[in-house]
Amino acid sequence: MVEPAVLIALLIAACFIFFVTACLVTVIVIVIVTGSTAGLRDFAKVLAAFGRVIRLRFRFGN
Repeated sequence: MVEPAVLIALLIAACFIFFVTACLVTVIVIVIVTGSTAGLRDFAKVLAAFGRVIRLRFRFGN
């Protein structure tokens, strides 16, 4: 049987890979739909805001 710590690490890694893949797909779709990279600035702002929320959540707890 696999230890729970290994399963948790695999779960976190899978979530990270899914998030990165989803971001890449979103970037590609934005570039294809808009025909330029101008929309990427807004997408980067959304990701930065999302990162700040997560960082604050971990800093101050639930």
